[in-house]
Amino acid sequence: MRTKCKDILQTEWYLIKLLFQTDWLLGGLYWLVVLIGDFIPLLNVWIWKLVLDTLTTIYQTKAEITAIWLYLGLYLGLQMVASLLSRGSTVLYAQIKRKATCQLDCAIMEKMASVNVSWFDDPSNRDKVEAAKSSSLYVTGNLPWAISTMIQVLVFISSLILFLSYNWIAGCLFLITYIPGAVLSYRNNIKIDEWSIETIPENRKKEYYKSLLTGAFAAKDLRLYNLAPYYKEKYNTLWDKIRREREKLFREGTFSTFTASLLTYIGIVVMICLSVQAVCRGEMLLGTLALYVGLAQSVGENFQEILENLVCQIEIDVPRVRKVREFLQTTETGKDTASVSESTPTIIESPSIVFQNVCFRYPGSEEFTIKNLSFTIERGKKAALIGVNGAGKSTVVKLLLGFYTPTSGQILLNGKDIREIPKAEVYRMFSVCFQNVQSYSLTAQENIALSDVERMNDTQAVQAAAQASGADDMIDSWENGYDTEMTRQFAEDGMELSGGQWQKIALARAFFRNAGFVILDEPSSALDPEAEDYIFTSFRKLCRDKGGLLISHRLSSIMMVDEILLLDNGTLCEHGTHEQLMQKNGMYAEMYRMQAEKYVGGTHA
Repeated sequence: MRTKCKDILQTEWYLIKLLFQTDWLLGGLYWLVVLIGDFIPLLNVWIWKLVLDTLTTIYQTKAEITAIWLYLGLYLGLQMVASLLSRGSTVLYAQIKRKATCQLDCAIMEKMASVNVSWFDDPSNRDKVEAAKSSSLYVTGNLPWAISTMIQVLVFISSLILFLSYNWIAGCLFLITYIPGAVLSYRNNIKIDEWSIETIPENRKKEYYKSLLTGAFAAKDLRLYNLAPYYKEKYNTLWDKIRREREKLFREGTFSTFTASLLTYIGIVVMICLSVQAVCRGEMLLGTLALYVGLAQSVGENFQEILENLVCQIEIDVPRVRKVREFLQTTETGKDTASVSESTPTIIESPSIVFQNVCFRYPGSEEFTIKNLSFTIERGKKAALIGVNGAGKSTVVKLLLGFYTPTSGQILLNGKDIREIPKAEVYRMFSVCFQNVQSYSLTAQENIALSDVERMNDTQAVQAAAQASGADDMIDSWENGYDTEMTRQFAEDGMELSGGQWQKIALARAFFRNAGFVILDEPSSALDPEAEDYIFTSFRKLCRDKGGLLISHRLSSIMMVDEILLLDNGTLCEHGTHEQLMQKNGMYAEMYRMQAEKYVGGTHA
């Protein structure tokens, strides 16, 4: 109980802080408007009593009472002010909510950019992301809850005291009729909220099928293999299941809410009938009747709303807000929780790299991908990492970049354990062209300069990187040159590139980065032999005073490195220069001869 109360207080304090951090001036003005606006209806109920009592006196005595116009003017004036304040509070909160939404989205995006890459391997973590993103609406929607509820409680207590002063027994019985509605509303909201959380995986899958049917990345396969009916059936199956469950919940909720509302309306009818009877007997004035009925409606509605809001806030909104808070406070970011985009000193010195008995297995897997791997790449040296598919080459790169932490063993950069080096500093040491080329809907200049955004406007360096990758002739042939949009997602005159062309852009991106160690992961997989030879010639030039690691299936491309590392099933089975490995006449020599025979036979490996 103590833990839950603490959680509630921490959540409400978080919401209040976020509100005033978003815009303290608008936040303060909003509370003032709400405070005045919530008390005006209570005041107007009393003024309307005075209006009716005065009209009754005028009707009975035929006397002229000028105060009637004062009361009426005050009543109408306050009605207008209340309407303006209601509209003003809506406008003010809309501005606050927009700013808070932007601020919260930025915080979630920043956290998403800082968590370890390995964090995304766990599907449950992806569900946490979706839960946090969907729950962010509960954060921005509950910013004013704590203070608004306090104001509402003050208004309720004031109304309740006045209401019960006429007949406290009848008043209490009347309020009791609102309790079933509040309880049933709470239960329905709980069911709907639990259902929305439980169906996050299914909704993610449903949206995935939708993206396959509407996105461009699967358009070719969709048409070639006539996959639209298949994906549509999967989408409809999930959608029907979700729709049926949702409709069942709403049917049950509608019936129970109607039943509770019926009880409440019976209470209102009984209360009004008793009050009218009292007026007929002369026990109550007409103005007092209006006051009593107005107070009854105000007290009843506020009572039910406070009950519903309080319980839903504790049982639904607080847990939802906690999901956002927990996600933003996650520590799955390694030693340095700073964003990788954080400015760091430019590092151009080549690091020394040592793997010492490194073992690694992916989260949730029982088999080791890397087993007791040890090797050294001295400062400024170039190495090649080769092996069949699944040997563990790309995993070595992920470990080297700090995306994953070794299950056992050590990775040393300049003699220091990689786990003790801030992430941003590790990332700054390397420039990488990954095997899976990432294309961005940006200009050619931006696509190349993304590897070092602080030098985004260094056109000369961008052009030099494009020349090194062989992309310069292609870009120069375009009408807008380096200002050309690289896709047609946002521009009709954008370019649609082939896989090999995108690979040249990705290589240019890697060459542009002023890092001390260059990693090319299968950089020529989509290139022809002539372009491949150009790439590796450029690599030798660019890495003249830097370290480098080549990962390639084409063994003819890697003979110029200082050492070749051959992986087999996650272990280092051979290492040495090309000549040394050929003399060993082992696995490397066999692989090399097989590829050479294909080239001699006229087929490129």
